[in-house]
Amino acid sequence: MRGPSSELGSNGARDRTSERGSRRPSVEHTDLPKVAASFGVPLEPAQRLLQIMGRRGGWSDDALIEASGLSASQVAVNLTLLEVAGRVRRRDFYLEPV
Repeated sequence: MRGPSSELGSNGARDRTSERGSRRPSVEHTDLPKVAASFGVPLEPAQRLLQIMGRRGGWSDDALIEASGLSASQVAVNLTLLEVAGRVRRRDFYLEPV
């Protein structure tokens, strides 16, 4: 049985091929509203976190909770949303905008 393999697609992104042969591009920088809709969450908290972060990295989860006034669970959900959308990434336990 063959496992997933990776190869470059026509757009230069890595495509993942499953056992069934279907392809899906890896997430790099996707449309944030579409990702929010697929999560079933409102877009505003994620946009607020991006505004707070600006272009500066080095944000911890705790600092974003304090700066945004959102609950820890809201920040966690929206950071996951932003990571899936390719808008933020974690580096050494800190967050930075992409």
